[in-house]
Amino acid sequence: MGDNWISITQTPDSTNLVIYPNANSSPLEMLASSGASYECIDESYASPNDSDYIYWDGLSVVSSWFTMADHTTETGTINYIRAIARAKSQLHNQSSSGSYEIVLSDGTTKGFSGNKAPLTTTYSKYYMTASSRPSSGNWTWGDVDNIQLGIKANSPTLTQATHSEILRPIGDISTEFNAHGETNNYECVDDVIADDDTTLIRFTSDFNSATDRYTLSDTSSATASTNGITSVVVYHRFIAYEDNSWEKVGLYINGTEYWGTARDSDNWANASDTWTVNPDTSAAWTWDDIEAMDLIVKCGIGSDGLCYVTQIYVVVNYVEDANPDIRTSQLYAVVNYTPPASEVSLSMPDSINVSHSRDISRFTFADGDYEIEDMGRSGKSMTISGIEYDSTVSDMLHLKDMCHYGNIVTLGNLPDDNLNTNYLIRSFSWNDISYCDAAQDRIYRWNIELEEA
Repeated sequence: MGDNWISITQTPDSTNLVIYPNANSSPLEMLASSGASYECIDESYASPNDSDYIYWDGLSVVSSWFTMADHTTETGTINYIRAIARAKSQLHNQSSSGSYEIVLSDGTTKGFSGNKAPLTTTYSKYYMTASSRPSSGNWTWGDVDNIQLGIKANSPTLTQATHSEILRPIGDISTEFNAHGETNNYECVDDVIADDDTTLIRFTSDFNSATDRYTLSDTSSATASTNGITSVVVYHRFIAYEDNSWEKVGLYINGTEYWGTARDSDNWANASDTWTVNPDTSAAWTWDDIEAMDLIVKCGIGSDGLCYVTQIYVVVNYVEDANPDIRTSQLYAVVNYTPPASEVSLSMPDSINVSHSRDISRFTFADGDYEIEDMGRSGKSMTISGIEYDSTVSDMLHLKDMCHYGNIVTLGNLPDDNLNTNYLIRSFSWNDISYCDAAQDRIYRWNIELEEA
């Protein structure tokens, strides 16, 4: 290199390239919730989208495969490739005998993650990490461009899986409560999320009672004749305040009222009443029974009392055999690599400033005496500055990249060999001092502030 140049070298920290599906491959046996299958799973890793996905709800084990986007300008040593899937089982946990595997192909050979089942009903990320190619040997950037990712899964039957259906008030049949916040009484108590004082029905007449009766939304499960209904539960949120005031809810079936427990509360309270059989027949519930019943609510008021109700709904619990959807909403690969070591050659600095601070402490004793302690070197920094005439733009951008990576740099060929060691770049700046036409070579004054590593 000679005496007129110095070298700055750096081996960057490892970094990640994330690649996503860009086309369907074969086989493509799972179903898409909408559009092309690969478009259902190609969202950015940082922005998962649960509105589209690929899924399968069958007993047989099937696979879907996807080609992945190529790398662009990345170079360096590939440390590993990690395939990541975001998946869940819809409504019920997947059967313990089910399967869910991530499959990674390098273009010639497939590698399997091992079984991740049973999936739960909450979306989770599942990983497969390959430090070498499934066909053996180190990964190359050509391999990255040949990668295909796949999902292999099935959904064995869950026997007597528990389901729930929510029925809410949809109309007034008869009303004695007063509506607050809405025109109709049923609208005051049909909240999905209780809004307490915003919409409610109320009654405040001393030594009197009031009853409302509502129609309920239709069931979506009534045609499934094999379903067994295990319970009907009425949930409500209420206030019944002051002496002898109370509130209760119930079911109206074939002209008869069947009531739950009467309760009181000075503040908003949640309560529920459960019927495991049809109280009108003392037999197991049928879906015709559910379709025919109405919802009722009643209160009684003592002296200076009040009754508010803000939410009422019915939950029908039933069991049936089920094959839940096994859903995948994201599938992508992370390529972890170490960029190649880099070197910049700069003209010999015309300015070198070294700061070698020490940690000096003064200890004062109770009698007023003191002692000075030199705790040794606390830091060593150096600032170098010079003028660059050749390859200036590329050199300046190269140094900027070194700052970006933030890793250690090594200086060499400085006139004092004690300064040729490892540093961290604290700051880097350059100024164009060429004052010439843009087509001509540029001249830069550069300044680098370093801290010994």
